[in-house]
Parts: sequence; C-alpha cells; structure tokens
Amino acid sequence: MTVGSQFPVLVLSDSGRRTSRTFRRFTSELQQSGGVLLPIGKRVRDVLEQVRSAAPSTHVLFLGSTDAPLAGLVATIDTAVFRSFTQDVVYADKTQSLKTSMPEDVRRLPAWSPHRIEHENFVGESFLVRIPFLLSIGSQLDLESDWDSWAFLRAAKECAGRVAKVDETWFATSRVPRTSPVRSFTPPTSGLSASDCSLITLTAGAQDTSRRFPTLVEEHLEAISGSSATDAEQILVLGPECPPALRATLESRVSPKLKVVNVENAFNFAHRCNVGRTVSSGDITVLVNDDFIPSRPDWLERLLEPFSDPEVGITGATLLYADDTIQHVGVGVRHGNFHHFYVGAELTDPRIAQLVAMNREVDAVTGACFAIRTKLFDDVGGLTEGFPLNYNDVDLCLKVRALGYSVVLVGAPLGYHLESRTRAAVSLPEESLLFFSRWPHRASESDFPFENLA
Repeated sequence: MTVGSQFPVLVLSDSGRRTSRTFRRFTSELQQSGGVLLPIGKRVRDVLEQVRSAAPSTHVLFLGSTDAPLAGLVATIDTAVFRSFTQDVVYADKTQSLKTSMPEDVRRLPAWSPHRIEHENFVGESFLVRIPFLLSIGSQLDLESDWDSWAFLRAAKECAGRVAKVDETWFATSRVPRTSPVRSFTPPTSGLSASDCSLITLTAGAQDTSRRFPTLVEEHLEAISGSSATDAEQILVLGPECPPALRATLESRVSPKLKVVNVENAFNFAHRCNVGRTVSSGDITVLVNDDFIPSRPDWLERLLEPFSDPEVGITGATLLYADDTIQHVGVGVRHGNFHHFYVGAELTDPRIAQLVAMNREVDAVTGACFAIRTKLFDDVGGLTEGFPLNYNDVDLCLKVRALGYSVVLVGAPLGYHLESRTRAAVSLPEESLLFFSRWPHRASESDFPFENLA
C-alpha cells in the first residue's frame, strides 16, 4: 500500500479498544493510505454524520466486534475496490486464525442471496460499502434507531443494491460458530395456484408392504387428492416395469385433470420427465416421485410462494423420511461432489431447526419434489437425458442458475420421500464423468454453504 491510496477507506468499528499487534499494524497502514478509523456511532443518524465527514474516503468498512483484520487487509481492500468499484456492498470470507488462511481454516460465507438475507444476516457485521450508496440507503432508515447492519443489508436488497462477495479472506473470527438470528415473516403470495401447475409423476408401480396402500403411486395419488393440489393438472408417466393390473387401475382414473402416458424405454428419469412435459399445459411444472407423500394440505402453495420473486426459477421442498428425520434440506458440494446435507438428522437438531425456519437459496434441490417455471424448463432444454439416474436434478438447477435465476428451498417440511424404495440407488461412472465435464468449476465448493457462518 502506497501513501495516499486512490480509494481511502473510513473504518467504523464497534469493537472498542483493540491492542493486538496485527490490529496496530492495520491501523498504521490505514493512516498511511489516507484512511480513518473511528468507533461506530450508536444511532443511524450518528453513522451518517460520520460518513458525511469522511472525505476524501470513498468507502466505509464496517468492522464487527468479533472480527479481526488479517495482515495486509488495507492493500487487499484497495485492490478489491479497484476491481469492484461499481459494487455497492462487498464482503469476503473469514478464517479461524490470524496466522493462516489455509483452505481448511476458512469459513466460507454464502454468495449474496437476496432471498436468504430476509431471514438471517449471513454476511455478518463486517463488510465494505460505497459511501454514496450508504448515504442513500441510510437516509431511508429510521434515523433515531440503533445502527443495525442487518437492517441496512435488507434495505440494500429492497433497493436492488449491487452486492457481491469476493473470493478472498479478509478477517479472522471466533473458532466457535455463532448462531445468527432467524427472522420469521410471512412470504408474499406468488399469485399462482394449483390450477397453474402441471404435476408430473413417474412410476414403475413399486410396492412397499410397510405402507397401507398396495403400491406407492396409489398412496401418492390419494395424498395429492387430499391436498389443495387436487386442482392441478396431473400426468402419470408409466414405464414398462409397471404391472399390467396396476396400469389398468391407473388408466381407469383418466379424467380431464389426469393424464396417463406410457413409455417403453428402460428407466431414464430425465427422459420420462421430458416426455411428461410434452403433454403438460401448466405455467409451472412440478416434478414429483411416486414415493413423495405430502405432509400438509397446502404443500403446493408453499412450494409456489418463492415465485413471487420473478428471479426465482426453481423451488424445492424440504423432505423427511418416514421416521420424520431429514431426507432433503438442499444439495451442495462436499469433498468434490454434490451431496444431500444432514441426511438422517432430527428436526430438533439445532442446525436443522435453523434451516427449516427459513426459505433460502441453495446450489441445487432434489428431483423428488420441485417446481420450475415451464417456459424456463423449455428454455434450458429440460432435463439432460445423458443423466438417466443421477445428477439430472443438479444439472437442471445449474442450467437455470447459469441464466441468472435462483434456486430456492422452502424451509418448512412439505412431505415425505421414501427414497430408493422405487429403485436401487445406483451411481453410474459415466454420469459422473459427464457431469463434471459439463460443470468442471462446480466441483470445488458450494456457492451457498450449509454452515451458519454469520
């Protein structure tokens, strides 16, 4: 860092007195660059007054009491501002140690998610803000209220602020993960209803003697008819494995609201879903397995709620096993591959209690129960048929996200998924090779980690 940085920074810290050698070095480098360090004002009005008098600073760095700047942070921020000058808010990862930022020590924060910031302050208390933007947003807050970084970030989201996470580590924080508060609220309605939806169910007619119906698909259809989803268009895609007697039973249920489509090829989940789409007419396509059993009558309404945001392309469901443990709370990357997280965890587990309290953006969702805008499904070419068993749902989510749409998981459990009861769980090596040839950069880390890092 040279004296007289092009982008001098005002640092507002709520930490009180800091005496560590690293912090003293940070303060010295900040002064040499033309920046200023001040204790953060208590009220919104105080913060705005501090910022207005911060010339010639161009940006404000809010430094939380539990975060310590890493060595060289002033120079790092100067470079980040140069690269991201048009961004209104910039934040970065944290590490567990002041002495190292090795990958195993880094706590990765989620990529910016306007959906998730409504529920929790995953960014934390430390981030960089462009001064004109801060003054603009701050003037819309209650000037006499206490300064609250979360309130500011939510306001930035409402005003369509340009918020970005940089792939760097700026701060050291506590080794013990802290619990960030979850804000409960009533999601806006999407304006969509069951009559706007086409439910596509694949079935091979699998049986489960532990259930009260002869086949899973019959229990599935009965449960759907007992929910508000009964007004949706339903499409059953039957494979050659489906027993003739069951096929006849299902075909006897054909009505203006229920269609039956027969396919003759060997099992290919992606192909059969795409076939179902060719005969559907709804604005929203809902793909469900025949071993999906809704647990609440309004499951479809909850699945549709996030579509109130036009930037949401796919919504997924939190699903349980029959014993009420977690089957699906979203899909993310771990050890170089995509996985379901917290499988088998209890709903009373503190990690799960936090997750199911909110809708949130995720890397991907399971194909056992999800909804997608039909036009978007067509635009991305539907499910990739080179993935007959695995990765087809993740691949679809990544195709949708590549177009700038979000994938949002509904936190509240919506149903049960009797996973792998309909077929043996088989992973084909060729599917893995195809997937990572299509998405080589997705094998390293999740954009939306599951750990609570705020």
